Amino acid sequence: MPTHSPNPTVRPVTHPALPSVVTRFIGREREIAEVWQLLRANRLLSLVGPGGVGKTRLALTVAAEAEHEFVDGVCWVELAQVGDPSFVPQALAKALEVAEQPDLPLSQTLLEKLEGKDLLLILDNCEHLLAACHELVGRLLAAPGLKILTTSREPLGVAGEVRYAVPPLSLPEQGRPLAELAQS
Repeated sequence: MPTHSPNPTVRPVTHPALPSVVTRFIGREREIAEVWQLLRANRLLSLVGPGGVGKTRLALTVAAEAEHEFVDGVCWVELAQVGDPSFVPQALAKALEVAEQPDLPLSQTLLEKLEGKDLLLILDNCEHLLAACHELVGRLLAAPGLKILTTSREPLGVAGEVRYAVPPLSLPEQGRPLAELAQS
């Protein structure tokens, strides 16, 4: 993991495996550094907070910086459109380009694929699939080189999970110069 030095002009996310972002990410330097510190020390980190607080953007920024820190890179799994909890493993399999094997549970196939990998797995928008995410993540943590970062309104409740409460962005004081307001 890097010894992260906050950069107020964090580059836009352009990694092909990550969702694209067209706006600059500002105002979260402290949070980025804290998330990196927690990822260095833990295998499962959940960014939690109310909807719209910036959990996904924080995770995307960390993911973009992490792509060179993990030998096998970063895998982003968007769960917002997954309505049926039984499709959580399929969403991960699609992101990892893993085919289901006959007579083998998909979660076992995924675990075998992840064995020996040095990878950051990011599960975005877990809140409506907590039980399914809890079960899958609990199983995948058997892969020793895997680190998992989740975003959710609520924690998964998996043993060893570290929770990071994403605070809302502060608003600038009224009457500040336009140049200062542009940085908010």
